[in-house]
Amino acid sequence: MSDIPIWTWGKLAQHRRGKMLLESAQATPAETLNDKTGVVLAFGHEFQEIQVNEQENWIHWTHESGRTLLLVPPFASGVCQRPLSWEAKPFEGAQLQPDSVLKNTLAKEVRYELCGKLQVAREVEGVWADNRVHTGFFRKHPLSGIFAVTCLPLWSMVFLDSKKELLQWLHQLHQLAGKPVAKAEITTSFELRPAHYTLLLHSISGSFSSKKETLAALAASPVFQLEMEIAASAFDELEGQGLIAAGVVTQRGLAVVAESPYAAYANALFSLKTSN
Repeated sequence: MSDIPIWTWGKLAQHRRGKMLLESAQATPAETLNDKTGVVLAFGHEFQEIQVNEQENWIHWTHESGRTLLLVPPFASGVCQRPLSWEAKPFEGAQLQPDSVLKNTLAKEVRYELCGKLQVAREVEGVWADNRVHTGFFRKHPLSGIFAVTCLPLWSMVFLDSKKELLQWLHQLHQLAGKPVAKAEITTSFELRPAHYTLLLHSISGSFSSKKETLAALAASPVFQLEMEIAASAFDELEGQGLIAAGVVTQRGLAVVAESPYAAYANALFSLKTSN
């Protein structure tokens, strides 16, 4: 497991619970977000109670890859509308999972369950055994970081004896945010043609594991039209440039699309894909 920077932000940075995270997760208080990458932890109620323009600033920080904003308990009552509608409702216990000892231990301290439109973070087992949600996230587009909310008390004293498990959990969640892409990595001397963009957008809209699977789906697509000979050649060229690999658009490929006139279209396709 590689090291990732972990920060505490806002009121949490000065709170005793932030100091607990300093010891359990080696979290560092952040005076400003600016160009930081990694995981930033903040109190959920603080985000819910600040002005809309401040909320937008927090969310905007997550629009670049390699950035995870994670809200932790406690939360304010009521529905929060940003970045999507979500709410932390009172929690009265859930069906536990025998194979998740640490989470079951934490369950005794959990006071909320997550409801609303955030995507369930199944990569970190974001639900209890009865499918009630404790961790969800939002990602603006394929290349962005994530805005996440967890009802698990990550500042718990339990983690003083389970530091490895806490860091592993944070690492698994942060993997959803992708890797930071430097501007130099986004540029390419290779001249992309409309056929290349068609294939990249088609690949973003689906889940393919090979060239054969990608092209077969393209041939049956009601959205994208491209002659198979041209598509096959374009696939090989994209693969040669490191923009696509085994049917999956790479981080570099996503960066190229994000900097292109097709960025808005790609975002719409990605949103449609993740909502299905």
